[in-house]
Amino acid sequence: YCELEAQKPQEKQDEIVSVEEIILEVQGALEKNVPFDFLTLTANGEPSLYPHLDELISSLRKIAKDKKLLILSNGTVVLDQDKFNTLLKLDVVKFSLDSAISKTFYRIDRALK
Repeated sequence: YCELEAQKPQEKQDEIVSVEEIILEVQGALEKNVPFDFLTLTANGEPSLYPHLDELISSLRKIAKDKKLLILSNGTVVLDQDKFNTLLKLDVVKFSLDSAISKTFYRIDRALK
């Protein structure tokens, strides 16, 4: 399930948030000392397509040493060896198992009719 409206495939991102910007936001959140177990990487779209994901993971490891890193992914990049190796650097990779076919969607997600 994706809560976003259907869109045409993007050939390139209009704006890419820098690793530095993300790290500053995460540092600000960490300073609030709110307890949590996982730092989750997600996006309005597929987070594993972020072009600086490997660098982001390394930077997050430095500032959130005791936290587990998790990514929510649709799994589209697992056949790309470089992206696959990057995903291996995370503690948890959660793949969505949705379907474009209505019958199997309801079997997989057990969604309410």
